[in-house]
Amino acid sequence: MRIGISADKGGVGKTTTAVHLGSYLARDGQTLVIDGDTNESAIDWAAGGKFGFDVLSDQDAAGKVTAYKHVLLDTEARPVTEDLKALVKQVDVLLLLSRPSATDLRVLLKTYAKVASMKNVRVLLTQVPPAPSKSEEDARELLREAGVPVCTANIRRSAWFEHASLDNTTTDQMRDVRASIAWSDYEALGDELRAWTKL
Repeated sequence: MRIGISADKGGVGKTTTAVHLGSYLARDGQTLVIDGDTNESAIDWAAGGKFGFDVLSDQDAAGKVTAYKHVLLDTEARPVTEDLKALVKQVDVLLLLSRPSATDLRVLLKTYAKVASMKNVRVLLTQVPPAPSKSEEDARELLREAGVPVCTANIRRSAWFEHASLDNTTTDQMRDVRASIAWSDYEALGDELRAWTKL
């Protein structure tokens, strides 16, 4: 499976998503996360060597992609239109990430418009606040009305993603029920993507 992960706003969980989907897919075969962001956040996260998959920069991954069953690309934040259109043609699915706030969704709709004609694009809502907030429900309604395809799975806001980053690990490797709850969101997302792409 080839997955692109992109967003026009920073801080929405691009790297968290790349790393956790990498951990999910690594259970099915050799997996590579390509860190295409100049911040190299995924490379820094993997520095402890506790991952069951590889994390490489764009340059280091050149010529090696075919050796992997699954490849995830953590893109540069705010990609230009041409780069986004080129990316969507190279992947099985492009995930556009957004928090469910009105400000974030306005930016997301502009980004989605650049690739709206492509059938392999899905929006992933991240950092979803807990009940009684209805921000996720409102966001889904807005996106449905705009004709934007949204993943059924979402990623709830959790401090355990930050804990995992600081510990150079992923939430599925942490021995705490709250970390397991955080991991379950990515497990649900991985299951959904595999069912949708049939890969």
